[in-house]
Amino acid sequence: MKIAISIAGFDPTSGAGIIRDAFVMRDIGVYPLCVVSSLTVQNLGGVKSHFSVDTDLLKKQILALLSDFDVRYVKTGMLGSVENAKMIDEIATHHNWFLVVDPLFGSKNGLVLNTLESVKKVIEVAGLITPNIPEAETLANTRINNLEDMKNAALKIGEEFGLSVLIKGGHLQGVDVLYHKGKFHEIKMPHLGRVVHGTGCTYSAAITAYLALGENLVDAVSKARAYLQKKIENAVFHKRSMGLML
Repeated sequence: MKIAISIAGFDPTSGAGIIRDAFVMRDIGVYPLCVVSSLTVQNLGGVKSHFSVDTDLLKKQILALLSDFDVRYVKTGMLGSVENAKMIDEIATHHNWFLVVDPLFGSKNGLVLNTLESVKKVIEVAGLITPNIPEAETLANTRINNLEDMKNAALKIGEEFGLSVLIKGGHLQGVDVLYHKGKFHEIKMPHLGRVVHGTGCTYSAAITAYLALGENLVDAVSKARAYLQKKIENAVFHKRSMGLML
């Protein structure tokens, strides 16, 4: 069985973070290895607070897994600190990882999770970054109001960091833009108008899983988006929190 690693935060609702990543990877057919980078206090209403895992402990988690498993594809989410990002940068470079980076700058309720500074070292060695519209605006230092703006931002981010860029269009009309090897690819699916917990984690984890299965990046993104669409369509309404769960 193919293997991938998720380095991400712990979400006690299992809707996002490392547990969601593991669900997604296993569902697609990849065995998930999980490294906890931060702990969160949250429910479906949002993140209340979070705590970074010590860099030395984070490194020990990763190295323990690498002593048993040969890993090529790794997804990162909430990293917690600049020191954690630098350490992951070093290991990723040494082991020639293909990193899928979910920048995760903020929770849906507005709490800062990663800062640009805390993930920049990881972005610099990544193969793909998957920002939503607000995150892409931060990375490109520009406003995004339409599809053309998305393409310009993707190009700017891609050229600055030397990687492929997937800008998710959920904050606009639902069209995602992938910039890869100098070309733009549009991934179009109906915008369902549903705010569902964990969609960003699900998308990036699914991409990582399909890459681990041998798909090229364009096909991996396309299949991951179709997978996410089905999950959103089948999201369950949680009456007490008035939220939707994947």
